[in-house]
Amino acid sequence: MNYCIAVTNVKGGVGKTTTAVNLAASFAAAEKRVLIVDLVQEGGVHVYMGSNSIKPGISELGKLPIKKLIHPSQLPNLFYIPSDLADTATEEEFTTRLSHDHLLLKKEIAALKNQYEIIILDCPASMGATVLAGLLTADLALVPMQCEPNSQIAVKATLRTIEQARSLYGSKARLLGILLTMFDRRTALSHNVLEQIWDEYQSDLLETIIPRNVRLAESFAKGTPAVLVDINSTGALAYLALASEIMARAPKILAQN
Repeated sequence: MNYCIAVTNVKGGVGKTTTAVNLAASFAAAEKRVLIVDLVQEGGVHVYMGSNSIKPGISELGKLPIKKLIHPSQLPNLFYIPSDLADTATEEEFTTRLSHDHLLLKKEIAALKNQYEIIILDCPASMGATVLAGLLTADLALVPMQCEPNSQIAVKATLRTIEQARSLYGSKARLLGILLTMFDRRTALSHNVLEQIWDEYQSDLLETIIPRNVRLAESFAKGTPAVLVDINSTGALAYLALASEIMARAPKILAQN
């Protein structure tokens, strides 16, 4: 079963790009053919891929054939479309096009779905046109949440955004789950947040928890996903476990009426 996952949260700094990249790499390590699409203005996906090249990038969506926007990575099964939206004018023009045609991204990605088993959209921290386009494109929405008390407010807003995309715009995206990130088992704060989220979102909370781990930070600096930095690190093992959990969970959610 092929599917598209939007990694989304209205709050920044919760580990969206870290999750999108390392989850994609973990799927690829499991011999899935994967494409990751960077929709974030300050996009960092290409950095994880060890590349300085962002051209052609996502700003060319609908102008060039989408296949021409795809770049290879260090992993043979992992490909990506970089973000080239750092320039304000470019980002505004791209957002305006998505505002005028909410289904542009969906139509372009649809042409690739039979070529990639899993497509991951790294969405920006907002509730704007780009996030809406991502939710209209995706089959599933994954919500990373940092283990901090104020993160719960952002999760509620993100879940409302997903529901509004469904009710107002006809999105088919279903909640894949809430993913706890940056969990520090040494602190009472992380454990308290875990308990609170468990009480409120028990059925939606993924079993895998992503820990704070130096290898995850190093992977960005080294320009490579964590599985290629140290596959036995706690960060890499957590994302490998997450990939396995999602591969078991996603078909069940998509099969629901």
